[in-house]
Amino acid sequence: MASSSAYPTEDPVITVKQEHQTGDSIITLKHQHQTGDSIITVKHEHETGDCIITVKKQQHQTREDSFITVKIKEATGRVTGFRVKRDEPLQRLMTMWREQYGFADYERVRFVFNGRRINDDKNKTVNDIGLKDGDSILAMLVQMGD
Repeated sequence: MASSSAYPTEDPVITVKQEHQTGDSIITLKHQHQTGDSIITVKHEHETGDCIITVKKQQHQTREDSFITVKIKEATGRVTGFRVKRDEPLQRLMTMWREQYGFADYERVRFVFNGRRINDDKNKTVNDIGLKDGDSILAMLVQMGD
């Protein structure tokens, strides 16, 4: 049979496991498709006798889906767009902007998203802080006094 997006790319995988501490039985069926995976889990809770069924559909990210465009806005009105990977640390985005505009001192600029400073989240990714395609980050210069 020829493979198409309507058919699984691999045979379904079924796993059965019994949790020793609770006595619960868990059966998982994973069905892989070209566009994503379907995961059906059946959990029989030993103590209550309840049977819980969950169905999840996970979309595979295409190469194009792994990038988003993020804008960095300044108080002056200047807006700069950057195309970044969703799993890239924010540090890279902030560094690219600072280098482009000549701000070598990391502490001179504060980056804010949804009212929250993200300078301290430099190891977090775009996904971690909830940035979506087209979202904006505010770049604010810190005033230094004598």
